[in-house]
Amino acid sequence: MQETENSQLSPNDTPPGIAPWAVYILHLGSLFIGLTAVIGVIVAYMQRRDAAAWVQSHYQFQINTFWIGLLIFAVAIITMPLYGLGFLLGVFLTIWLLVRCIYGMRQLNAREPIPDPETWLFGWSRSG
Repeated sequence: MQETENSQLSPNDTPPGIAPWAVYILHLGSLFIGLTAVIGVIVAYMQRRDAAAWVQSHYQFQINTFWIGLLIFAVAIITMPLYGLGFLLGVFLTIWLLVRCIYGMRQLNAREPIPDPETWLFGWSRSG
């Protein structure tokens, strides 16, 4: 009976577990304590292989969020003395991170994959 029920589940009916939620929360926590993003990306790398395909898209999105965010953060630090450019990049980084994490959690809650996990922007796909 259990096998029949499991075979009728669509891939998106597979529960994501706690790890992808934790990674999004750790990324958000990095706005206050940067080390949490490092912990989050390690968790994403460790969990990605064994996850359902739709959850793997979230892990890829989270991994990209870490690396792109780290790059923007480094550029912001380097350009800090240039008439506030670094500050503006920091504001952009904060908004970018918030949007990516909120969108990712929304998709995760709906048990939907990230349509474009490789994007540098926000992950949703263009329709039409």
